[in-house]
Amino acid sequence: MIQLAAIEFEKALIACALLAPPSIVHADDVVSHDDFGDASLGRLWSQMRIGYHAGVQIGDIVLLMDYLRKSNADPEFLCTSFWADIASVGIPANVKWYGIQVRQSAMLRKLYNTCQQISHQCSLPRADASELIEQCSVALQSMQTNLSKKTVMIGEAFDKLLDSLKARGTEKARGSFTGIERFDSACGAMMPAELVVLAARPGMGKTAMAMQIARHNCEKGRRVMYVSLEMSDLELASRILCADARVPSQKLRQPFVSKDDIDRLSNSSASLRSLPLELFAPPTASVDQIKVMAKSIAAKSDDLRLVIVDYIGIVQPADRREPRYEQVGRISRSLKELAREIEVPVLALCQLNREADSAKPKLSYLRDSGSIEQDADVVMFLHREAEADRTNVGLYVEKHRHAGTMHQALRFIPAETRFADFVQKHEEFDDFNDERF
Repeated sequence: MIQLAAIEFEKALIACALLAPPSIVHADDVVSHDDFGDASLGRLWSQMRIGYHAGVQIGDIVLLMDYLRKSNADPEFLCTSFWADIASVGIPANVKWYGIQVRQSAMLRKLYNTCQQISHQCSLPRADASELIEQCSVALQSMQTNLSKKTVMIGEAFDKLLDSLKARGTEKARGSFTGIERFDSACGAMMPAELVVLAARPGMGKTAMAMQIARHNCEKGRRVMYVSLEMSDLELASRILCADARVPSQKLRQPFVSKDDIDRLSNSSASLRSLPLELFAPPTASVDQIKVMAKSIAAKSDDLRLVIVDYIGIVQPADRREPRYEQVGRISRSLKELAREIEVPVLALCQLNREADSAKPKLSYLRDSGSIEQDADVVMFLHREAEADRTNVGLYVEKHRHAGTMHQALRFIPAETRFADFVQKHEEFDDFNDERF
């Protein structure tokens, strides 16, 4: 097998920790014990690092040996001959460079092992090319993400925050809005890296609301990726066209569609076809497939501003053997990770339990997992105020990390498949400028 371990650099790191314990801090930014090709040296590095941060004088060989003995270190590291040899290996001034070499070797090992596994799977009977491409893409992106991880000094974070505030004139920094004026004024935008959850019982209009939000942002020039695991791309397209052309969607299910309706749909198609809306509607998809597709769109275009997932409950779990609440928890955490990795808000639709049929919805009604509530930055519910009245719908915000809870009365317009503010604008919104949203 190809030699991909950087043993000499791993030993040099150990030497630096012994000769100049504070050098551990300089290496923390680039290397961890998992990066060591020699697992025993990795454990030793971890023990020395923990000891240093706990106040152990690891630069004193006597105290170090006593600490390692109490920490159940590998026997080979309890011999003075090992430390006599190691002391001449590294120069503390170069500790960060040693760490980089160890890290690079770790990434090469992971890349080599991934290629070996994919190569083996390619040779198996009935190998699925699309699945193997997905596995390879996920593995490579995971390695790229890990390679870019580092700590950030608080001063750097301050600078980043101030720069983002100064750049609020740019589209990305302003976030993405729902298009419902009073709601956006009260709650603000869905900001980059946020996970926003829109939950409701079936038939309450989750998809209609999500499509309305998607179209609103696309009309403002913001690219939106819409993931639908419940409807095909044709069904989604028909919803948008029918809403714009004012053609009831049930007419498209009739044996014949009138020429007038087809003309109206054609005119709407001509005006809407340039919307930057990307539909991803496979029969099934895992969260890793969604992440790969979103990252691909973000990489090829710099105007992606929103990802919508319809809906969490039917995203394919990574491991079907896990309990359902763990499956959903992994999915919600992965969607939050996606939002942070591509710095775009993710709007995820979710079902509510049956208890929400007869009562105002609350966080405990989120189906299958409490992790959704924990991972989300914003959780909002659609709830019909009266079962017999389809047009009177309440939008409840029950969690918002940066604002309070709120309730907004909405009016559902069936012919246009959209929601609108239920009441007229108040005086405080007279000078409202829709261009913000």
